[in-house]
Amino acid sequence: MVVAQAELPQALALAGGLAAELGVRPVAASVRELGSFAGVTALLERAGQARVIGVMDDASALIFQQIAAARGAGLAMDSHRRIGAVSLVSFAIHT
Repeated sequence: MVVAQAELPQALALAGGLAAELGVRPVAASVRELGSFAGVTALLERAGQARVIGVMDDASALIFQQIAAARGAGLAMDSHRRIGAVSLVSFAIHT
């Protein structure tokens, strides 16, 4: 599963490219979903036992990763990049 922050076109574009390479459709999640326990939990449950790749802003990534870790997921990769004025984090976790 590839999750992108819906409000950031740069995140959607990057996630779209990753999803195309993996042959999956990206999931656009709002900052409200990414910032809540219920929202992140729903995304993780939707992913099941699959790998989750996320592309979002720093704060959303931190919240997502912490909730995933509390549920036993392991962080496999974490990278930070700047696209114009937007700072993005992309990460992969194993649920």
